[in-house]
Amino acid sequence: MATKKKRIDPSKIHADYVIDMRENAKWFAEVQYSSTLSGPKGHKQVEMSSIPTFNIRGHLSFTQSKKVKVGNPVDVRIYVDEEGRVQEFIGIIDKYKEVLQVVMWLPWEIVNHMHMTFISGKAEMVTVFGTELYRRSASVWGIDTKAEYDIQDYID
Repeated sequence: MATKKKRIDPSKIHADYVIDMRENAKWFAEVQYSSTLSGPKGHKQVEMSSIPTFNIRGHLSFTQSKKVKVGNPVDVRIYVDEEGRVQEFIGIIDKYKEVLQVVMWLPWEIVNHMHMTFISGKAEMVTVFGTELYRRSASVWGIDTKAEYDIQDYID
């Protein structure tokens, strides 16, 4: 009699992705502005839109994920949600070649607080909370910025 293997849902397997901001990491903010014409002919209106982003680049210093290695480059892009549309969904992680690309949508108040923490020079680490990679993708449900970083906090 053949036994059936129990399938594990990777979307339920928790994984942290930690970036040490003290070593070869950088952060920067960008703003993209655009305008479009809309409305009927002769009554065109200009619609302006902006997309502020907060970007973090570094290397993975710790993870529980079995699909990525410590030392892999990480590229985090946080889009600012100024209209309060973000409810439960925060973001996604994609692995492209060896780079972990994290994309998140966060409310302005949170991104502003993170930006001020980085400006103060106190941010030593960033942790992205999410799920294990499945077919090179994962979900993100949180982010943490700390002023003190000790790798022993993460090792059981």
